Amino acid sequence: MANRCYLYACEADPSRHDVAPIGLCEHTNDIALAQLIMVMRGARRVDSLLFANHFAVVADNAGAAERTLAFLAKLGSGKVVERTQFDQALDQMREVVMQTTLDSHLLLEVGEVLDPEDVDELVAGLADLDAQIERAMRGEEEAWLDELRASWQTTVMPWWANSLYYSFGTQAVTWNRGDVDAMLAVHDRAMTKLVGHPFRYRIGPGVAPHQLGTIVEAIADLAQDVENVPDPRLNGCEIGVHERDVQITFREGTLFVRLSTSGWPSHGVKRRVMHALGVLPPPHVEYGRATV
Repeated sequence: MANRCYLYACEADPSRHDVAPIGLCEHTNDIALAQLIMVMRGARRVDSLLFANHFAVVADNAGAAERTLAFLAKLGSGKVVERTQFDQALDQMREVVMQTTLDSHLLLEVGEVLDPEDVDELVAGLADLDAQIERAMRGEEEAWLDELRASWQTTVMPWWANSLYYSFGTQAVTWNRGDVDAMLAVHDRAMTKLVGHPFRYRIGPGVAPHQLGTIVEAIADLAQDVENVPDPRLNGCEIGVHERDVQITFREGTLFVRLSTSGWPSHGVKRRVMHALGVLPPPHVEYGRATV
């Protein structure tokens, strides 16, 4: 399991009231700059709600999303690498922020990426970061911004979603390969009829037990999108899980799908499958479950 940093919205101070924080974003192996900007104002150390004998950061929510979006817009005004992915990530943030009730507080859970004794130092450094952000907005930190434009995927932008690896108020479900294989078998039969010969979905050899839930959540939508492209060359589909965006490739009769831990896309998947198969989509094609 990769270590992550998690940001949640809270309707009240979670260190003083019994609240169920709502997920906003998570980042792998470090704290993303966007997460730090969100908690720059009114930050203080509190006991972690997720990790025993550890600390988290609680901050005021007022203006946090607006400050962060303004900084990301400034960053995007220059030459960022992977422009399309940057714009998609920014749209994703806007969508999550718009659909989430942002009440009084934010909770940053850092227990997987920081030692307990480092949390005070993190909080103390937020004032300096706030000043640096203000200078950047005035055009006085262009060298720093250029560095961030080249590294934004690992240093700046987390994955924005309400459903994070740790979600409050929900009980984790443990899956095994037998259960998941049984679910996939139903879709084996449907695809076999479509392509006219035996077809099988299978779990990739590198999938860890804790990643099976990601496959379970995506099975129905994944199968629907694959069935939308019933290419007779297809003999099977191997499903893996990784931390990055969904990846789809094709070789020797097998469609290799690498799911993102953050979920299955709501649109554009049919085009990705067709691209992997080397088939150009016709005009006005239905991509996944959205028409463009």
